[in-house]
Parts: sequence; C-alpha cells; structure tokens
Amino acid sequence: MIWSALKTIIGSVLSFLAPGPARNSVLTGTQPCETKAGSTPVEQVTAPCGPGVPAQADPTVENTGLLTPTIKATTVLPAEIAEPQSTAWITEYYNESPFEKVGRIAMCGDGLAIYTDSDTRVFLLDNRDIDAVLDGATKNIRQHDTHKKVVGKAKVSTSGKALNITIGTVYYTTPLRFVLAVLDNRNHKGPLFKPR
Repeated sequence: MIWSALKTIIGSVLSFLAPGPARNSVLTGTQPCETKAGSTPVEQVTAPCGPGVPAQADPTVENTGLLTPTIKATTVLPAEIAEPQSTAWITEYYNESPFEKVGRIAMCGDGLAIYTDSDTRVFLLDNRDIDAVLDGATKNIRQHDTHKKVVGKAKVSTSGKALNITIGTVYYTTPLRFVLAVLDNRNHKGPLFKPR
C-alpha cells in the first residue's frame, strides 16, 4: 500500500518535471493541446486547453500567465528572396548613339550638296573634287551660292568608313556607304551627323 502510493508520487513528480504538453496534462488532468496540421513551429502554439491552464513553455511564445499566449514576431526570409550580395561591377547598357542627325547630303548639278539644320546656307563639295576626296585627299567645301568662298574641308576618315566634313569650327560626319549610294543615284539623300 505504501509502496504503490510512493510510486504514484514519484510518477507525478517526474511527469511534473517533463517539459511540454505532458506537464500541462498532469497539472490539469486534461489532454495536450492539438495543433493545426501543416503549421509552422511558430503556429503550433494554440490557445490553452482549458480555463486556468498556464501557457506552454515555448521559446517562440511570450508567456502571459493565464491569458492566451502571444506569438512573438519572427521574420524568416527564404533563400530565394534573400538580399543579393553586392558585386564590384554593375553592367549598364546604353542604346543612345554618340552622334545625332543634324542635316543631310544630296546630289545637285554642281556636286555633293551639304545641308545643315543649324544654317540656312547650302555647302558644296565640287564635282571636280569628289574623286580626289574618295582617294584620300583633303578638298575644300565651298558655299554653294558663291562657288568661291571656302568655308571648310572634306576628307575620308582614317578607317575609310566615313566622310568627315569641317565647316567653320563644327565637325560633321556621314557614313561613306551613304555617300556612295547618293553618288550612284541609289539614294536621293543621305544623313549628316554631328557628335553629341
């Protein structure tokens, strides 16, 4: 009789010292609290199983005594949305051309006419000078209405892919393929560009 009573007392003490829902069931004589299926560790703490039941000891839960336990805010970022690590190099792409279109070239009776948006005058590379320029020589650009006043120079670029024109202090350029297309009457006009 004494031995069975002692076993009962020892079992109660051991159950009391056990953490978790088993402790609550020993204290109150109720079953452990149920948790929602598929819940996260933070969501597994629910309301007490009965009146007067203290909240379970859980490191993610703030114990408020006999009231419903308050869940502490815990922020866990999944790996796929974590902040990316900074890199030493950032690649940026620009589609803007270093040149802007500011006029056009076209053939007229006396040679290659040059029209600019910023000047009402028409400039001319004389017919007699066109072949020499294409062969690498530097020739004069004249004002069209006088045919005498030299206002600039024309020369093929070092790469041979553009015709460079200087009028006064302003530098212009046009791709040589457009110049040849105008000279061969394949195009009526070609673009004239200026560096930005």
